[in-house]
Amino acid sequence: MSESGNQRVYVWITLLVVTAGAYVTFFTDLVFPPELEVYAEDLDTLRSDEEYPIPFIVFALSDRVQLSSLEVVKLESGGEDGPVVWSLEADPAAMEVDKFVYGSTISGMAPPDDAPPRERLERGQRYRLEVRSGRRKGSVEFGV
Repeated sequence: MSESGNQRVYVWITLLVVTAGAYVTFFTDLVFPPELEVYAEDLDTLRSDEEYPIPFIVFALSDRVQLSSLEVVKLESGGEDGPVVWSLEADPAAMEVDKFVYGSTISGMAPPDDAPPRERLERGQRYRLEVRSGRRKGSVEFGV
């Protein structure tokens, strides 16, 4: 094969590699996984404080996913993370969810061995929920 024939082969191989790299970068989730959108809704407006003294917070996710972990942290003044008030980790058989209630049992998830017990949410306090599903993650700040 002549030298110009070798150059053509190298150009085609380079073009193929650049095209494949562009495809993976822009059209798949391998490089930049999409963010998992999380929403929090306080349903205390549907209840009276005397009957249900514990805040009733429902979290909704943008997709039905198998969560890897979730963690709720208390936010200190200034927005810094405070102590963890609720934490769960999944086992391989965790169920897919698209919504759940604060403090509820999610099938296939359990508190980590070193996690503190779940705390009640305090009225007037701000919190942040952080969730992971594989490489996807999302968070939402909410108040009670």
